[in-house]
Amino acid sequence: MTDPSASRLPSRSGWLPGDAQPPHPASRKRHHRWLTLPSSTLLVICIFLPTLEVCGKATAPIEWPMFWTPYVIAGLVFAAALVNPARLGGLAIALRVIIGLTGLGFAAPGLLADPSELGLAHFVGTGIVGILIATIVTPARTPESMVARCGVIASAGSLVWFAALSTDNHVLFGAYVSIVATSAMLIACAWWWLDAAIANRQRRSTSL
Repeated sequence: MTDPSASRLPSRSGWLPGDAQPPHPASRKRHHRWLTLPSSTLLVICIFLPTLEVCGKATAPIEWPMFWTPYVIAGLVFAAALVNPARLGGLAIALRVIIGLTGLGFAAPGLLADPSELGLAHFVGTGIVGILIATIVTPARTPESMVARCGVIASAGSLVWFAALSTDNHVLFGAYVSIVATSAMLIACAWWWLDAAIANRQRRSTSL
């Protein structure tokens, strides 16, 4: 005869069958961190690396606060990868604000200038920035999904920025290291986004 309490044994996640709501899948193994943590760390380090020669002097991004956005976002992504997914609300908001303000900053010249003085590149750039901001504003199912999405968007934008910078005749090795770090972080955050989506789907199916 089977023990009737056997069906009430807790699962590995600690949830008992029949409970009103299973816990957030924070205890799952987040394999994306094998790439998220080192790539974001490397990009943060790049803020101190010589990236561009200005007036015959090698300069690092740390000397130019207006260009800190990719490195600040990398630091936030690093922190988010270490935090319990159920407690990422504050970091998700911070990432959305930073990316949104940066996008508006890049779009401002195109929005305020005389359209007759702007070329096609300005209109295309402004449109892309608008799409990015719209993506950031669109709600996500969980803060973790929003953080991962912001990481993908920020990494893609940063990659374009560093790739454009690398075409300058005065570019230094820091820009190339940044391209490698940003590319890796883009892949890591895309992996994270997919992982969060799968976890959310499993959580919804378990709660039914």
